[in-house]
Amino acid sequence: METSEDGETTMLSLIRRYSNFERHTPFSVPKASSRCVILTGATGSIGAHILYELLKDDSIATVFCLTRQKSPRETVLQSLIDKDLHLSVEQVSRVTALSCTLDQPRLGLDQDIFNQLQNSTTHIIHAAWPVNFHLPLSGFEPHIRGLHNLIQLSLSVRQSHPAVLLFCSSISTILRSPIKDIPESTAKLCDAYMGYGQSKLVGEQIVNNAHQTGAHAYSLRIGQVSGHSKKGLWNDSEALPLLIRSVLTLKSLPDLDQSCNWLPVDTLASSIVEIAQACVRSGAAEREEICNTSGEISKDLEHENDSVYNICNPHDFSWSSMLSTLRKNGFQFETVSFKKWLRLLRESEKRGEEHINPAVKLIDHYEAMYGDNSQLGPKSFRTEKAERDSLTLRNGRVRIIDDGILNCYVRDWLNRWLKA
Repeated sequence: METSEDGETTMLSLIRRYSNFERHTPFSVPKASSRCVILTGATGSIGAHILYELLKDDSIATVFCLTRQKSPRETVLQSLIDKDLHLSVEQVSRVTALSCTLDQPRLGLDQDIFNQLQNSTTHIIHAAWPVNFHLPLSGFEPHIRGLHNLIQLSLSVRQSHPAVLLFCSSISTILRSPIKDIPESTAKLCDAYMGYGQSKLVGEQIVNNAHQTGAHAYSLRIGQVSGHSKKGLWNDSEALPLLIRSVLTLKSLPDLDQSCNWLPVDTLASSIVEIAQACVRSGAAEREEICNTSGEISKDLEHENDSVYNICNPHDFSWSSMLSTLRKNGFQFETVSFKKWLRLLRESEKRGEEHINPAVKLIDHYEAMYGDNSQLGPKSFRTEKAERDSLTLRNGRVRIIDDGILNCYVRDWLNRWLKA
């Protein structure tokens, strides 16, 4: 089994291997009136909602959706339909879906298509990454190489400045940090949790190295993403919905000393698109003007030269209030200690109930997160930079329980899970 020191050595090796970039060569071209965005991960929940938000903006001429799928256009458009996100004919016409392999030269694309991307791309939003809590760090290297290739593409565009690149990272990069109040800055290698978090932290470090040498590259450290604020449809394969779904089999849920700061996926997508636009603004005066629109935003932001944003909901709520809301909306269960709930989960695994209680597949993850020996203490996240550059985060703070969003999730869960 890999030790913590071995993991940090591997992380450092990967950071060094993928932090070498050719510098951007400015081209004297007229400023484009329209924008072209490369988006990865459009078939996932976050990516699909980002695509939907991008296409609301008429100034975006084309969204190039890069995917591994063999039928890229059909898969991307079906993913939107599955998430109840409907586009007009005009919006669909601005979607160009390409089958690619990010870790290959030219992203696995034909030279002519790659040249088109170099000629037209103004933004890259990289939302594709395998959410696999069992995969070791080494298994993520192709995806780290793919991030490197996208950063290099952002530097090779034939424009007066590099394309803006946003890397969708994760708070798993800092879950082991002894710091309770997490700033918007790069984490230490020892702060990452499991191979997934280590891979994201390697990505953050590579992005920051590129940023310090002239790339317009930034990392978005995303917190717990929930379903749509009005439609529900929280991805059932994620750890928290799986934990809650276990109530149908175990008739119990754990009593956790936790606070929750879930961010609805539609709110997240709006915030990401706003930050992407803010990152191309030039001049300190314009940034100062943004800060002055809200007295809550500090003018003296720390780590201004750092490339990290914390994208989290500033309004949290208690785990106990979440359990109370579940009960009020029809869930029937006993509240038990985490130790007892974990024992019930292990017994469910022994009975071979993974099909009706898929939470058993994440037993080790739950124990690492919430068990007595957990090294992952509670965290709060500073969001000054994110709020400065995102109107949605700055003025549209979402209260999951008070705004009735959790009620929406519960109704959707009961409707889908009981039918299943």
